[in-house]
Amino acid sequence: MYRKAKTIYYFFAALMELVIFNHIFKIILFINLYLKKTEPFQYSKRPNKNENIFYILTFKSITYEQYESVVHSSFVMWLTKFGNLIRITSLEEIIYIINILTSDMRPAYPRLLYVGYLQIYSNHQAKRRDVWTGVTR
Repeated sequence: MYRKAKTIYYFFAALMELVIFNHIFKIILFINLYLKKTEPFQYSKRPNKNENIFYILTFKSITYEQYESVVHSSFVMWLTKFGNLIRITSLEEIIYIINILTSDMRPAYPRLLYVGYLQIYSNHQAKRRDVWTGVTR
């Protein structure tokens, strides 16, 4: 009963946040859409509780045009000015509200892992996979 109530609370809290931050979300969406001329979102695979894989929705903050031509380059080279602004101000985390609404994430749990890390964890480190992933740092 407690877990269901907690899930319902997270859902309504995320819904309220989406209503409050709706205008900021739209502004970032349209600026990103105008600058990129493509889909403003990207989807990444992330592990969740008990190694269930889900797709996290994030804003695109890097450009991929130079990716094929440059073999060894720094990440900063692909980071756009607008993408850097989104990351510095942590506005990229507004879109995580959608992942909370779909019950893939929780608001206050450990950060996301990359799927590639699942194989390299020791038994002690693997305990991190027994909890939900979250938004907080």
